[in-house]
Amino acid sequence: MAKARTKRSRKNFFGKLFPNRKTIKNTPDITDFPLLGKLAFLLAGALLMLTAVDLIHVEPSKFIAPRLVVLGLGVALLCIGLLTLIAKYRHSFPALYMLVAAVMCSTFAAIFTWAAVWARGPFGGSFSFGPLAMLNDTHDMLERLGFGMGAIFMIVLSALAWWRWWRAMSGKKIDLS
Repeated sequence: MAKARTKRSRKNFFGKLFPNRKTIKNTPDITDFPLLGKLAFLLAGALLMLTAVDLIHVEPSKFIAPRLVVLGLGVALLCIGLLTLIAKYRHSFPALYMLVAAVMCSTFAAIFTWAAVWARGPFGGSFSFGPLAMLNDTHDMLERLGFGMGAIFMIVLSALAWWRWWRAMSGKKIDLS
C-alpha cells in the first residue's frame, strides 16, 4: 500500500537566511536584510582589503586604481556589512553605529574624490550616450563632473555623520530611524 503524500509547507526552507520577496519589499528597515547579504558585504570587504595589502596576490597590471583606493573600497564594503549586522542594536549603541557610518561615508568621499580629480577615464577613447557619441575629452570631463558631484555629496554626508557621532558621544539623543 502506498503512503499518502503530505502537503508541502509554504515556509521558507532556509528560514531567515533567504527571506521571501514580500518581506524584503515591504520592510524598509536594514535589520531585515538577509544574512547572506550581510556576509557577502563582509567577505567582499575583507577580500578587497587583503588584496590591497597584497596578502592575496593579484598582478599589478590588473589594477586600474591605486591599491589605496582598493583598500578604501574594501573598508567601505566592510562598514556596510557591519552596519547591517549591528543595526538591531543601533538604539542601544548609537555612537558605535554612527562611527561605522561616518567611516563608511568618509571612505566613499575619498574614493569619489580620487575618481574626480586623479583618475584616468576607464573608456577607451569614446563615450556614447544614446545617439550622441563623444570622441574627444568631453567624456572625461563628464566623468569628472559626475564623480565630483558625488564627492561633494559624500563629503557633506560624511560631515553630517561625524557631527552625529560627536553628538552621540556627548550623550545627546540622536534620531536613528
